[in-house]
Amino acid sequence: MSIGNNKVAEDLNTQPSQGGKKDTTMGDLTTPATSFASSSDSMDANNSSIQVKDTNTQYYYLTPNAVKKLPNYQYNGADLSLLYKHVLSPLAGWCVDHLTPTWLAPNTITSIGLCWMITSYCVVWYFCPRLYETNTDMNSEYVVPSAIFLLNGCAMLIYQTLDNMDGKQARKTGSSSPLGLLFDHGCDALNSIFGSANWIAAMALLPGSVNDLLGEASGSANVQHKSYLSELLGGDIMLATFLILCPMIAFFVSTWEQYFTGKLILPPFNGPSEGLLMGAMLSFVSYAYGPMIWQETTWTDGVIAFLGDKGLMTFSAMEGRVRNLDIVVLSSIIALIQELLGKVPSVIRSYGKEAMRTLLPHLLFLISTLLIIINDSTIFLRIPRTMCHLISGLLVEQVTQLMIDHVVEEKFSTFRWVLLPQVALAAAMTAGVVFSNEALDTFIIAYTTGLWVFLAVKLKIQVNEICDVLGIWCFDIVTPHPKIRYSALVASLDTVPLSAKTKQKLMTLRHHSLTSRVYSCIRDCKYDVGIKILQSLLEDGVPRQRELLSLLAYCFYQEEDYLRSSEVYEELLEMCPSSEQYQLYYVQSLVHAESFIDASRAAVSSTVLPSSPFFHQIKLLQAQAEMEKGLLLEAAATLKHCIEEDTDTVLSLAAIHFRNKDYASALDKYLDARSLDDRPIIAYYIALCHYHLEDYEMALSAVNDIIETRVEDDFEDNSCLYYNLKASILYAMKDVKAAKATMKELMDMGEEEEDLLDAVTMHNDAIVKFDTDPAAAIQKLQCIITSQPLQEFYPSEAFGNILIMLLNQGHEDLASETFEAYKHVAPELLPHETYSYVQAAVTSMTSPTETLERSVVERAKRLKLEMKRLRSKKLPSTRAATASIRPTSSRPSSSRPMSSRPSTAVTQRDLARATKEFEISVNEFVPLLMLQAKTLWDQGGYAKTEAFLQQHSEILGDSDVFCENMAHSLFLQQGDKFEESIPYYEMLINSHTEASNLLELPAMALANLCVAYILTNQNEEAEAVMKAIALEEDNALAMGDVTESYHNSIVNLAVGTLYCERGNYDFGISRIIKSLEPFDKNLSPDTWFYTKRCFLALASKISKLMFMMNDAMLHEIIDFFDDVTAEGTNIVLDDIISLTDQPITIASESRQLKQLFMTLSK
Repeated sequence: MSIGNNKVAEDLNTQPSQGGKKDTTMGDLTTPATSFASSSDSMDANNSSIQVKDTNTQYYYLTPNAVKKLPNYQYNGADLSLLYKHVLSPLAGWCVDHLTPTWLAPNTITSIGLCWMITSYCVVWYFCPRLYETNTDMNSEYVVPSAIFLLNGCAMLIYQTLDNMDGKQARKTGSSSPLGLLFDHGCDALNSIFGSANWIAAMALLPGSVNDLLGEASGSANVQHKSYLSELLGGDIMLATFLILCPMIAFFVSTWEQYFTGKLILPPFNGPSEGLLMGAMLSFVSYAYGPMIWQETTWTDGVIAFLGDKGLMTFSAMEGRVRNLDIVVLSSIIALIQELLGKVPSVIRSYGKEAMRTLLPHLLFLISTLLIIINDSTIFLRIPRTMCHLISGLLVEQVTQLMIDHVVEEKFSTFRWVLLPQVALAAAMTAGVVFSNEALDTFIIAYTTGLWVFLAVKLKIQVNEICDVLGIWCFDIVTPHPKIRYSALVASLDTVPLSAKTKQKLMTLRHHSLTSRVYSCIRDCKYDVGIKILQSLLEDGVPRQRELLSLLAYCFYQEEDYLRSSEVYEELLEMCPSSEQYQLYYVQSLVHAESFIDASRAAVSSTVLPSSPFFHQIKLLQAQAEMEKGLLLEAAATLKHCIEEDTDTVLSLAAIHFRNKDYASALDKYLDARSLDDRPIIAYYIALCHYHLEDYEMALSAVNDIIETRVEDDFEDNSCLYYNLKASILYAMKDVKAAKATMKELMDMGEEEEDLLDAVTMHNDAIVKFDTDPAAAIQKLQCIITSQPLQEFYPSEAFGNILIMLLNQGHEDLASETFEAYKHVAPELLPHETYSYVQAAVTSMTSPTETLERSVVERAKRLKLEMKRLRSKKLPSTRAATASIRPTSSRPSSSRPMSSRPSTAVTQRDLARATKEFEISVNEFVPLLMLQAKTLWDQGGYAKTEAFLQQHSEILGDSDVFCENMAHSLFLQQGDKFEESIPYYEMLINSHTEASNLLELPAMALANLCVAYILTNQNEEAEAVMKAIALEEDNALAMGDVTESYHNSIVNLAVGTLYCERGNYDFGISRIIKSLEPFDKNLSPDTWFYTKRCFLALASKISKLMFMMNDAMLHEIIDFFDDVTAEGTNIVLDDIISLTDQPITIASESRQLKQLFMTLSK
């Protein structure tokens, strides 16, 4: 007998009753973000006699928001490469621990590695200025020393090691900073062209057409005309282009993904680890065998010959057509495709148009580069190095800016003006504009030179600005930054022995310097530091001037110390009683300090005139204070003085309706507010009203729209509100599976962002998981309750839910202790019906006769009187209106008809209201009634339980609770009571058959009905019910509505056990076997326990020669045991003590039973 329901709480942090918890609370009538203007406006800073202007408040590239966000950045990334984990990282760690001095800056280590690559690049450039000098087919007279490739391979390994060392050195010396991340990524972006250009030279790859270089006659025999890949992609110039672009694209995509997700996760095979190592190996091969080894086809020819000799497959047509370098290029392209497919679709799905917008500059860069090369196939032959530098410069500009925007959480600008010349040139060439080679080369050289001059200046300025904001040097971690030295000097003035006159001058200088630092702190949002500085000035005897106090009040407010902020503003009002700004700030501070009485008084006594721009805001604050005190009518009257079409006014009126539980009127107001402001939080309020109006479809649609759109930062700030409300709606719609999925998604988000795991989220997660893990759910709710004050529960549903959970799980003593501990606030926290039920359940533990029975009798009398008054209304519709409470006899099949004489004394609306109130009273009475019935039930008094339920059948009618418990009471009395239980079970399933939701009924009720049918010789009815259950269960599993269902298994197991008890083992055993099919779903320790009992009973009958088993039955049993043995190998029976060290499993018992039956058959 399960009694009571658990509720999922909507996030009450958005309801008006929780004002003051957040600035976005429903009914928050203030606008703190706009109430205070800039620091110089709101606090008369320009008139301050102690102000010293801070000249470093503005930067050229870093915005004020960037300055605020930069110091708080935390890197989040991982390298999943096994090579990095087991080789590269330990090597770098050893070098840092044993070879690297602690004074060496991490950025210096990065720069040393880059210098190795630049040196290698310059050496290769010197010997191969046009990249193709290593190709002896094109240039047989000029010999390039192979040692340059040995240098390149070593340089790549050194760069890789030093690149892994810089981060470890930063953590070792405590010098980690966002600058290190930006510097490291900038060097990686720059290094991409050094490696690609050197690889082209190392593989003797001609970046152009042979015919263009040597003429038609000379080029016809060259191997590039025989290469499949070269012909497919458009010549070796495209192969060279892909070698350059592939690592650049992969690098940009990783940075682009990090910009959105905040994480840099390198896959198990990635460029910085395996890619650089393979590039170094490529250089070593060129050093050992010469660059022309890559123009040969030896590798693929060898594989083709091997396969042909083995007779596996034939690729003779490809022999001599796939060069060794083709394999390298093809591998790069495949790796890039894998990178793109793994990252781009997932980011676009999550971030939509914003992700595609951010990709646009890079797509323009790639397309314009390819168009220039396609339209002028000789450009890499004429100015190969310049083209490499141009492509590299454009990549560095995009990647570095994208990284900076990621670190400071700003929007990446799609417009990249440095890209315009290349896009214009590509468009002109594609449109058919013809340029001479000299003019085109001159333009590209000038463009590249200007680009790199601009990048050098820009990057230098950006590094300097970042260093200034962070108070660090780029290449020095020993020498203190001027900011640090200045702070130390100012702080030491108090300890230096000086003359009084000198010290007074220095103290005056210190006051000016400290005031300047206060403005810097406000700029950097370090309000706590600003408070300490201002308080130190006051302690030094500085007069309590208006300007200084204004700064102090502002810092207190921004630090959310609203009480102290209000005290300072009160002092300011004594100095300047006519200041309208201070009056507004004083009231606002009191509201946020939850001093609502003082705030209301201050607003009423305000001298601000209606014509003032501050009047509207003060009235909004006054209305909020009145609303928080529960004076809803007064708050509504105050709002009449506000601007009617203002969004805050409309939201405040909606909040008043909401708190008054007039959800329909609140919904209308929120719809009006949405026409003025389309913020997602307003849409949330609309969904919340639909939820309280029980219009769940509309509520779910509204909250789904919010979650799917994910607009701006509002979603991140309020995501827990949206997901909690969605889970509440789904739970109310009885879609527990979807509610669990919603809470799982929110909990997964909470693992990354702990702020999301608030009390409401933890509460709702416990509720949806109660059916699968009740112990964990109760523990979560206990943590929520014990972590909060006695007078305040958040969410309020937590108290009632944990009491009901404890009672449902049989922990009455713990429920009693919890209820007694919070008894003084229980009436306010619990709904009336829940309070009555819990109170009766708890008190019945000590005196059941005096409390529970008396309460049930009194409530039953009241309900019968209410029913009598309803019937006396004598409206024609009375009979229909009270159908749900109609039955007056104990049998559900014989309801006594009621008279219905016409009358005009009562309106239809009055009757409907009275009927609704009666139904609510019945719902409140049912838990008490069932609690007393449960007491009789637990004592084994099934006949007494039946009589008790019969006594109140007139009130309960044909409800599911009454039918189920009455049927169980009759069924367990056995004998002729089986037949009497059938009508009640039938009424229970008839209410679910038409809606095809039999699976919502308890499986035991369905099993009892089938058993009752069989025992009363109604086998056809039993078979029909079993077929209906099997059909509905198969459909539900096929449609994915449920992931598991055991109704069919339980019913067959019960019926099979019944037939075995009656001696019909042929049919009974067949039902038992069917109950466990499919074995992977239905076989468990519980089902196996009842199954083996039947087989042991059968074995006992056979051994006593009381039953003869035929061959067909024996083969069926043996096959059954074989299937159970195969499936039950890993299912351990914990409740059976093993005499050996081996655990007892279902498979081991199945083998024993099989052996037993084989022995009996002999």
